[in-house]
Amino acid sequence: MLLWAASTLAAEPARVQVDRLDRGAPPPPAAQVISGAFDAQFKPQAYIAITPAWDHTLWYRLRLAQDWSAERPPILSIADPQGLEVETYAPPSYHGTIHSIYSDDPGFGLSRHTLAIALPATLKASTPIYLRVEPARALPHEMDIEDGAAARRADLVHARLDVLFPAIQLASLLIMLAFFMALREAMYGYFVGHVLFLVLYELYEFGIGYEFPPFNLLAPLKERPTWLIAAIAGVFLCQFSRRFLDLHQAAPRIDRLLAAVAWPLTLLGVCAMLPALAQNALIIDALLLMLLILAALLLIAAVLTWHHGSRRGSVYLCAWLPGLLVVIVRTLQLMAQWPQPAWLELALPAAFAFASIVLAFGLAEHTLAIRHERDVAHRLAEHDMLTGALNRRAIHATA
Repeated sequence: MLLWAASTLAAEPARVQVDRLDRGAPPPPAAQVISGAFDAQFKPQAYIAITPAWDHTLWYRLRLAQDWSAERPPILSIADPQGLEVETYAPPSYHGTIHSIYSDDPGFGLSRHTLAIALPATLKASTPIYLRVEPARALPHEMDIEDGAAARRADLVHARLDVLFPAIQLASLLIMLAFFMALREAMYGYFVGHVLFLVLYELYEFGIGYEFPPFNLLAPLKERPTWLIAAIAGVFLCQFSRRFLDLHQAAPRIDRLLAAVAWPLTLLGVCAMLPALAQNALIIDALLLMLLILAALLLIAAVLTWHHGSRRGSVYLCAWLPGLLVVIVRTLQLMAQWPQPAWLELALPAAFAFASIVLAFGLAEHTLAIRHERDVAHRLAEHDMLTGALNRRAIHATA
């Protein structure tokens, strides 16, 4: 599916011609690039996307296939903008403007779902636009130049979905928090912690977290908080799954492996937050590998407990099978540095929301089972097992 998405991206009609300049470090000065001194060294691309380099700055040159003729000014949108910092040099002034979802106003009224850059309404096919792309993970980011009204309509749809899925998860979190406060059972606390950090991850991944206080206090750290939040959410899910599936009895080897995975996952998440270590691609790759191993182990644990006839195993498998598969695909996409298709961007929060709803029902059923066992134990403690009459303890209690 990912290969198909990449091939589709490469086969798009060339509404925009994209050329790339990679001279390594140090990058050529902006004044020389804009003056055309390096125009002959730009190499054309067959697809409309920018791919940053991990260790040095790149230059991109964009040209329209034909003069812009729409009534509204065009907008350049760059998808999956996490970690991106782009400096735009557009006509007529070619004054450099830095764009990032971590800045105060990245999109003149649009959400931070994409990196939106306003272009002049008089843009001609013969007039180039230069993009200076700062170092980041080498993931292809699809680009498009479209009418401002169309960009706003698409952004409105994405903004609603970006709020919908976390809202569903927050509703399940509040329900489970009530159960945790009543029962004081650690399993409910781990579920609440997992959903809480999952919602935080989605808010920062969608860019919403960088807009509103106090979440925007982490904006100077750019994408680094998302790695730590993802690691913590994974640790909470690991601890919840071990208890919900009763793995110490159903699958003790898997239980020990999951317990061992939690510590390096946390350590790698902390390392990804540190500026000096986060510049090392091996740290992020190791964190992605640990998340991949965790998802695979949880999937195996769910299948084993379901195979042993556990009702909890069937509930967990029903809830997390889509989510774990999407996590595996997303992790592989990041590790292989493939372009992120649109369906994967929405499938991840949708699968998490679905899992939260199903697991909330599963935990509610578990709560009812605990209450039933308590009522049965209470009845047995107060009644004679042979006659069913009240015993001495019950008579004294009612006297």
